[in-house]
Amino acid sequence: MNLLRHGVVTSNPGSTGARRRTAAILTSAAVTIVAAMLAPAAASADPSRDVPLHSASRVTLPAGTAGQAHDMATDSRTHTVYLADGNQIVAVDERTGVATSFGATLGGTVDLVAVDSVLAEVFVAVDDAHGTYQIKALAGPSLSTIATIPMAGSVRAMTVDERSHTLVAVGNADTGGVATFIDERLNAVRGSAAVGTSPAAVAVDDVRGIAYVANETENTVSVVSLDDDMSVNDVIPVGEQPAGVAVDQLSHEAFVTNHTSNSVSVIASTLDPTGGAPAYSVIKTVDVAGNPWGVAVDSTTHVVYVAPEGGHSVTLLDGLSGDVSEVVPLAAGNLFHVAIDESLNTASVIARIDPAITLISPALDLAPAPTCSLTWCR
Repeated sequence: MNLLRHGVVTSNPGSTGARRRTAAILTSAAVTIVAAMLAPAAASADPSRDVPLHSASRVTLPAGTAGQAHDMATDSRTHTVYLADGNQIVAVDERTGVATSFGATLGGTVDLVAVDSVLAEVFVAVDDAHGTYQIKALAGPSLSTIATIPMAGSVRAMTVDERSHTLVAVGNADTGGVATFIDERLNAVRGSAAVGTSPAAVAVDDVRGIAYVANETENTVSVVSLDDDMSVNDVIPVGEQPAGVAVDQLSHEAFVTNHTSNSVSVIASTLDPTGGAPAYSVIKTVDVAGNPWGVAVDSTTHVVYVAPEGGHSVTLLDGLSGDVSEVVPLAAGNLFHVAIDESLNTASVIARIDPAITLISPALDLAPAPTCSLTWCR
């Protein structure tokens, strides 16, 4: 490297002291270069930075899609985004943009979709337009129906715990708000838990076996155990009209979008060293304008993606600090849902009325090249 000739020698170059000083300078410069290469890039919110951390690209859906997807989920193993689109499922290959439609004979409106990538199964919630809901398990290249599970009431949100292969569906029954737990291997309901009267979203902490249910009208989040007892461990007050929730599987923090409050609540759990129940609390509230709705977390990078319903951009939070790290502008407005492919570190975003999905990925230039002089780098 040319840098090896950049050491400044003030003594006789043949002396032992000079050689040591030269080696020290070279070692310091080399360490500084490595540190500069490995250091995280500054957020694009920094006005001195010209290169964004993430870039957005649109994938236009083919003719025949409704253009108003109700829900979405991602399979990180196959890099496929599944959209609940009217009376069908649309599968989009993130790498090629090729979209394929499935399930035109599911028997109603496909409102929700969830994926268990380990079992290679897709689950959809179907409304027959008369208030009767069913959850269908789909599998195989053509996404054929392999099981149908009748639901006691409505289904407003659902997600998958891939460790226990449990599908968690939340909605309303005659007794009020309920979280229903379905054993995916048996395709049967194994129990339920009472939650708020109007549950709007659900996410799970796979490691700790916890489901977080956002209760829209009570402005709370129910913390429900995924164990056999399926008990409600805690109820946490958050902002007004919580609409979405996502969990960082490594930090075990939950991020809740408060639609009316224009904020995101960060919920953390503290383990009891004596083996008692963990304590849950809101440790930070972050302002996010535009009525935040959808939210997803990339646990490998600790980046939180927030989709404001009233905006044309996605707000990114640093999941470790909770601060806004970047704002990525989008062509579409009226944003709705976000889903994450952690193996590609890519977020997929849909708007309420837009025949496309937007993929947000890390930009190629994540950090500026180090600037070096004769004796130092920065």
